[in-house]
Amino acid sequence: MFSAQQLQKFAGKKRITQGTFDEAVEENIEEFEMATEEAVASAVAEFQSQGVDLSNIITTASRCDLSEHPLTKTLKKLEAAVDSADHSTSQKTLDCLRLAAIDASSTPSSSSSSSSDKCRQFGAMANSFDAVTHIINALKQGTSDHNIDTQIAAAGALGALLPLSSDMKTRFLRAEGVKALAAAVTTLIPTTAPNGVEDTKTKITSKSDAQSSERKHQLLAAALLQAVAASTIKAEYNKCAAMEADLGSLTLRILRQSSSSSSNDDSSTNAVVLAICAVLGSLTSADDESLPSSRAFLNARQLAMEGAAEALVSSLRIYTTVKTSSNSDYINTIDISGNISSTNTNRDVIIALCSTLRQVAANDDICQEAAGSGAVPLALQLADRGLDTQDMELLRAALNVLKQLASSDGIKAEVFEAGGLETLKESLKLTTDQLDDENSAGDNANINTRSVAVVEQALGLLTNITLRNPEISTAAVSSGCVGEVLRAMHALLDTAHSSSNNLIGKKAESSLRQGCMAIRNIAARCPEERQVLLAEGAEKLLRGVKKVFSSSCEDVGSAALRDLGLDNYNN
Repeated sequence: MFSAQQLQKFAGKKRITQGTFDEAVEENIEEFEMATEEAVASAVAEFQSQGVDLSNIITTASRCDLSEHPLTKTLKKLEAAVDSADHSTSQKTLDCLRLAAIDASSTPSSSSSSSSDKCRQFGAMANSFDAVTHIINALKQGTSDHNIDTQIAAAGALGALLPLSSDMKTRFLRAEGVKALAAAVTTLIPTTAPNGVEDTKTKITSKSDAQSSERKHQLLAAALLQAVAASTIKAEYNKCAAMEADLGSLTLRILRQSSSSSSNDDSSTNAVVLAICAVLGSLTSADDESLPSSRAFLNARQLAMEGAAEALVSSLRIYTTVKTSSNSDYINTIDISGNISSTNTNRDVIIALCSTLRQVAANDDICQEAAGSGAVPLALQLADRGLDTQDMELLRAALNVLKQLASSDGIKAEVFEAGGLETLKESLKLTTDQLDDENSAGDNANINTRSVAVVEQALGLLTNITLRNPEISTAAVSSGCVGEVLRAMHALLDTAHSSSNNLIGKKAESSLRQGCMAIRNIAARCPEERQVLLAEGAEKLLRGVKKVFSSSCEDVGSAALRDLGLDNYNN
């Protein structure tokens, strides 16, 4: 059954056409003698009061003379360049579109509201002018003419424009944009010549001495895959089309090529792997709230059948061992526009691979496959590295993988025997110490969201690893791990009380729910440990959690109190 809130989302918001909006503006001008800006503002307020979604509507006062708008001129220039096969002009024009989209989507903290409106307006205009169709035509021409620079520019423009508007993603699908991307990505896969020798002319990691050509092919791979990701995020129909076009399979083949690459250009390889993670993560995420169902789980199963788990673990092993020990800690990465950025590192790729592996491991079989490929010791190694360096983001990512894998009964023992409980205990100790220091200092504004996120994953791991497992539950108590759990839950309650940050409050709430379930798992399977839990203050803590978060934690809190042997567990 769906909630009323979910049903309302599925029904969608009321929409109007641009013509309807323009008529309302003209009526305000003619009937009420309003100035243009006032007439537009009045029409916006009227439609919004009726619950109309205006994200597809151009609401600028200058809407009547859009023929002279810079975006209109740019798209006309692009259309002419494509018609005349002028690749140089196409590339420059596509770069202008990409930069304009990036500028529109940038959100300075000082003016987030105005910047958001600017982004919406740019997306509405780009959709109204059919920008994606012009860009798709340029991409097709670049692919047909084997012009990599045009392909990179077109893919970069799509990657920047598509996130601005859901309507543009729909138009992109209707204009066969997914097929155009699939055709371009296919050219990146090496083919076999009639003599049986692999043709490396289009291979991402060419073994030739032409380093600039190799780098350009990697740039193309990153740009195309980023465009695939941008087109499928929160767009279920586009995900389906991408899978039907074999973009999932093609992405895995590129991952294997990148992992086995002998290239010395780590920066371009990083860019490709990050883009691959974005695609696989999007295809396996049920993030389109406008529909009641998603094929994300089926997509994960299909990708797993094609070896996604093994390929991700293999790449993770390379980045964890080989690449981490080579070069410097900070490796340049190429973004989809071809620019070099020193902000992304091998560490960022490791975190992205962890996140993607956790997303793809959607059922027991896939978890078993990942564990069979060596995911558990790798994740523990990364978690220990995060502890040693106090890298909370890396620690959270590694614990997230372990939490997902430990949901499989066959993997709990491996995590435990490999030292998972000790890693979990130290993770809770580190983050709880940080939260206690911040709460004691009254530094509520600077409470680290990453610390709370680590606690959330650690408690989730304990919940999964103790479920239906008395041996691990007993070890969690005797090792002192449960003591750290209770201390962490106290710190989270203090944080939730003192922080005005909604994100921190939600994460604290989610973490406390996990903590309640972990206590229940231990109490239910190990009656002999109940008095230990009660002696350490579990009852008072659980009742406090129920009181503060009655809507989300009352059920699990009551269940934990009941399994601790308390009769008045509902109070």
